[in-house]
Amino acid sequence: MAREAAARAGVGEVLIFGEAEGATPFASLLAAEGAAPEVQIDPAEDLAALPYSSGTTGLPKGVELTHANLVAHARQAQAVMGLTTDDVVVGVAPFFHAIGQNIILPCSLRAGATVVTMPRFDLAGFLGLVQDHRATFTIVVPPIVLALAGHPMVDGYDLSSLRLLGCGAAPLGADVEQRCADRLGCEVVQGFGMTESSAVLAIVPPDAPRRGSAGRLLPGTEARIVDPAGGGDVGPGRTGEVPVAHVATRSQVGAAELQAWVAEWVAPFKRLRGIRFVDQVPRSPTGKLLRRVLVEVERADAERFRAEIEPAGVA
Repeated sequence: MAREAAARAGVGEVLIFGEAEGATPFASLLAAEGAAPEVQIDPAEDLAALPYSSGTTGLPKGVELTHANLVAHARQAQAVMGLTTDDVVVGVAPFFHAIGQNIILPCSLRAGATVVTMPRFDLAGFLGLVQDHRATFTIVVPPIVLALAGHPMVDGYDLSSLRLLGCGAAPLGADVEQRCADRLGCEVVQGFGMTESSAVLAIVPPDAPRRGSAGRLLPGTEARIVDPAGGGDVGPGRTGEVPVAHVATRSQVGAAELQAWVAEWVAPFKRLRGIRFVDQVPRSPTGKLLRRVLVEVERADAERFRAEIEPAGVA
């Protein structure tokens, strides 16, 4: 399939790690004699990477990131995270993912920090790496924070070297974030980003934590919050969308009861206008909420409702 796609795209040569028919092993480049050729590039225009978005709101899309994109992003993120040569960073996120490729790797290397990699995540292996290498920093996803906050296995390891734990790829509840920070004795912060922004747009400053927040914009970053219907900027205290909850319950509870409970804890503009009970909330393997699946359900229901109320033969 990869060879077919490469041929259709006009790719002249395919390099791989390992060996495969019709492809050039990457190791053969290291065996070549002579100096590497000098290549002229325009950092602001020429691509350095073509990662693919996760498909949260639609099909995965190739994201064109230039050399300048990645360098500027590393400098922005490093200005907030403050990594130094004394840090030991565990690379939990794969290096084909934006977190691993565009935050962990470049920021650590730029600071001169040590990076310890994981071929594949498992909780015991991760805890062991933190303990054995005296790791000081890493970025994980919400399911891992949940495990660190409550799994009994954590008590069997010395994680006191951790000074900062970042969480991204999906929202994390403030209560879980606090429980994890209390248990580990280090700061836990969240960030918000997307592949299209190289990785991250906002990070909670480690010296000014705010539980449940996605943080402040990175230096040199501007953002707008717009109304998806009209495209205009929304005013203070508005989200630009109607809050509707998709809820998977563990026990019997009514919609009115849930709405009343939420109303006691949130501002008026965040109160739920509707509740849909589902068997399971769709999530990706990293724990990210698959909004596109929920949107498709809402749209399908709207179409069925429209078909029911429209007279036969009337468009």
